[in-house]
Amino acid sequence: MSDGAGRRGRGLWAALAGLGLLLTAAVDAAGLRAAQGLMWPEDLLNYGIAVRSGPPPDLVIFGSSRASFGLPPAALRACLSEARGTPVGVYNLAQPYATGLSFEALYRELRTRPEARPRALLLALDPEALDDSNPHLPEALGAHTGVADLPRELVELRSPREALGALRVFTRGAEALAILAFGRHRADRRLSWRMRAHGGGQWCGPACGGADADLEASLPRRSPDEERRHLAAVGPERFDPYIAGEGRVHTRLLRLLDDASDDGVPVFLVLMPLHERFLAQIPATAQRRYEEVVERLRLARGLPVFDARTPALQARAAAFVDADHLGPEAAFALADELCAWLGPQLPAGG
Repeated sequence: MSDGAGRRGRGLWAALAGLGLLLTAAVDAAGLRAAQGLMWPEDLLNYGIAVRSGPPPDLVIFGSSRASFGLPPAALRACLSEARGTPVGVYNLAQPYATGLSFEALYRELRTRPEARPRALLLALDPEALDDSNPHLPEALGAHTGVADLPRELVELRSPREALGALRVFTRGAEALAILAFGRHRADRRLSWRMRAHGGGQWCGPACGGADADLEASLPRRSPDEERRHLAAVGPERFDPYIAGEGRVHTRLLRLLDDASDDGVPVFLVLMPLHERFLAQIPATAQRRYEEVVERLRLARGLPVFDARTPALQARAAAFVDADHLGPEAAFALADELCAWLGPQLPAGG
């Protein structure tokens, strides 16, 4: 290849990279960062529509899929509204495999949009949410890294997978625009309907007719052998190593708490239940470290903590749709208990 052709090739790649960054910056500035074609109702596009057309975000839930299944905002919304005698807006922005890094990035996004900023924040924690070695961090970097974040993320990279995740900033804007252009974000009715009508989450109760039963029936079920193999892999894949209370995930979580404090937004913690057969796969050292970090956060930051991990619930297989996600009956019972605890502590007017 001649020098001229080489320069033209490098120039083309540079132009494409620049265009990719411009598209991502434009998509993020327009509030479309999370436009997606996945079966998760926490998409920020629909959340923005919901808070403009419905009750304001008096309480917003951050967490993983366990929060999406375990904390139905429809139930919390109804209970808190009845207790307050006025409509209370509750929204669930749970994301699969979320960690402190995801929480901070999501809150940072909402801070830029006054109508979307939570009046109170509920962080649904599980051991993986605090883990700086969480194997799904590369996906989170891909979803949340913005153009301005790229230099910082590149400095903190620890693996080729994380590098690929952070470098998705060059393509994420084009992906989001393609989803929007082809209407993929509207293809699954649940993606918009549950968020706009019920505040997100996986279960919405009698208000949505038989939708909960349809969802429960559609969930994939593992055979006993598949379940054993799945559980046997939990320890080595998710908790070896387990690093909590330090590193990037912890630093970002502390930054969220600082930002929320500066904004006057109270933060509550709820410790999510897991079935005992899942708990048995978590190494004792990891479980102890998780407890220590939660207690340190509670004491250092004065955070109210609701522990939903009752032995009776975690021993009842029928309460779960699998080893670590609550079914509708248990989720609504948990919402009632959480409402009774949370209601007196929410700020007036939200």
